[in-house]
Amino acid sequence: MTGAPTDNACVLLVAAQICDPSGVRRADRTALELLRRASGDLVARRTELLALPGVVAPDGVLSVTPSSPRAVVEIILAVAAAARPEQTTFCVTMAPPDNILRERPDDALTHTPSRDLEDAVLGAHAADASARAGLSETDHRDSRVRVVGPGAVPVLGAALDLLLEAYDAMTDRQRQIIQLVKSSRTQQDVATHLGISRQAVNQSLASARWPHLDSAEQHIGASLAELCAPHRPGGEGGIGE
Repeated sequence: MTGAPTDNACVLLVAAQICDPSGVRRADRTALELLRRASGDLVARRTELLALPGVVAPDGVLSVTPSSPRAVVEIILAVAAAARPEQTTFCVTMAPPDNILRERPDDALTHTPSRDLEDAVLGAHAADASARAGLSETDHRDSRVRVVGPGAVPVLGAALDLLLEAYDAMTDRQRQIIQLVKSSRTQQDVATHLGISRQAVNQSLASARWPHLDSAEQHIGASLAELCAPHRPGGEGGIGE
């Protein structure tokens, strides 16, 4: 299956929701439309970020299966950007493929647990109870991101929280320039594309603290990849923080 994370020992699921100021999940028309727009934005970059298209449930949860652990950061940032200015909250769930399939004993996939990761990814969409529980149990007035799974530590969620706050504080132009830079454009290419000077691009990146954010994103992605790496000690444990 193209884009499936075949080199990882776990399946990842990112669940996103839009909350009101008290942290209660919204499932009104506006929230559902914003989540569908976010899902559509991700599908447009499917080969880069997704193993499967996102699913928006009627209760207001967007479930997405990343193509790799390093895609998690970009998915969270992309969903938050698409839903802006509404408040988005997230739960990143990591689980071994066999555990995901066992969560649904009546699922048609369980009779062949030795199938390749494509089946496990399909199972992740059918068995997103862990991510939903993570969303409902988190007090999102204090934290917008929760990471659960074997070996997961609270600092990962806290780091993702800080990234979201940093992007929320940017101007639309700063976010646009950073996205163009992320697409492997040089500063001069970005300047030409936007019709501004290279110095203006550089100043915008500097004021957005882009070098520090870029480093943080790379480190968070690497940490998630390490947690999902095959044969990690303790990887057989249950889901926890």
